[in-house]
Amino acid sequence: MTTAIDIDKSFTKALNEAGELYNNDRLDECIEKTRALLADDAIPRYHRMKALLLLASTLGNWLDASNCHAEAEILWRVVRRWNPEGEDAVLDRHMDELREHIDDVDAALVRTEPDDYYLEDDVDDESTAQDEQVIDATAAMETLQLPDNEMEVEPPVGVPAIEVAAIAGGVPAIKIAAPAEGEGGTADGAGPQAPQGQG
Repeated sequence: MTTAIDIDKSFTKALNEAGELYNNDRLDECIEKTRALLADDAIPRYHRMKALLLLASTLGNWLDASNCHAEAEILWRVVRRWNPEGEDAVLDRHMDELREHIDDVDAALVRTEPDDYYLEDDVDDESTAQDEQVIDATAAMETLQLPDNEMEVEPPVGVPAIEVAAIAGGVPAIKIAAPAEGEGGTADGAGPQAPQGQG
């Protein structure tokens, strides 16, 4: 019988492997492995956020990276809404670590935003839209009536802390390459910049 601990260990191992591919400049393989993780319906929320942030840090297409970041941001807000700060010190520590990584990726996206990229709506509308998505996602989760323990984001039990934090913990901001001028900007064919600051 597969337990939640086994699932956590399995996803932690897979994320660490994807992180090693990133560190070894094997970006296409990293993207492929991370996308496979995200396609797995069993991925816990904590691991999903970390995988989204790794993918955002790896993709050569700015818009695709921005979409991964936005999904991680929304998921973080949903989890935080279900688990308010101050109720669980361990959860708070992991959510703070994720918050820092989300903010680092956001800063990298702001720095590398292509000059010819314009939002259709005002920037103020973006945060309103994200808030509405959080409300919609929260409402959808409430209708599922999941047990409280399934809403918690816990690090894998029995896995050394160094493995749990291998992808994002204590890692400086990661630079995300904007598509080079004249490139079509597909995620796999844009030739992402060699990673910096990971490891």
